[in-house]
Amino acid sequence: MNVKKIVYALIAAVYMAVIPFTVSAEGTDTEKATLCFDNDTALPMFVKYGTANDAGLGLSISSKTKESGNGALCISEDITSDINPDDNGGVYITAESLGLENFKGCTIQMSVYFDRAATNYVDNFTIFSDGFVWVDAVISANTAGRWSKISLTVPENADNSKIGFTLPVHTVYTGNVAYVDNIEVYNADGTMVANIGDYDETSIMEQLNNISTSEMIILLVVLVVLIVVTIVGIGFVVSTILKRFS
Repeated sequence: MNVKKIVYALIAAVYMAVIPFTVSAEGTDTEKATLCFDNDTALPMFVKYGTANDAGLGLSISSKTKESGNGALCISEDITSDINPDDNGGVYITAESLGLENFKGCTIQMSVYFDRAATNYVDNFTIFSDGFVWVDAVISANTAGRWSKISLTVPENADNSKIGFTLPVHTVYTGNVAYVDNIEVYNADGTMVANIGDYDETSIMEQLNNISTSEMIILLVVLVVLIVVTIVGIGFVVSTILKRFS
């Protein structure tokens, strides 16, 4: 039997025993983001509007470009002829799809990654909340190539029912435009809306592959100590039994 596999299995057992097994999608060890895009569960929740179809706007899950977890939302466009920039278009999700009546007083925060290939065709990327009022927040294309946080807060007197993204590119372009990860929706009282189920737990072996050398050494030391304690314990029990029957 492969000795390395045996050692890894033992370390995994120790790891499970001494380290809380939680996988974070949004940077904490206790909660997943409302939408974290580890899988495509959330994709059907997004509704296209306006010129989105003309732009060939597409949504998919990227496992390569992501802030954390196992994936991120990839927004792409396939524009064969210029679109009037004054014509609105994009995608949104409704409050109802997240189990809310509306987004009144809610704060929406997310991470956005601008694709470098799209920066010659667009200046910014806008997220919005629509309903009683229009609230938006803009991230500049100058941030291309790195993850940036963006957030907006819906006024408490606004029964807004949608949050979404406007159409980023209006000229002839085919390719990825931006990536979105870890959308956190906070109620007016500061509590985060629970994840809708679009996360995948990272396997124990994947976690072991990601831990540092120093952490591996610590786990090995703990493993050796546990083995020694176990052997001593077994020896004590056997010795006690033998004395009892001698």
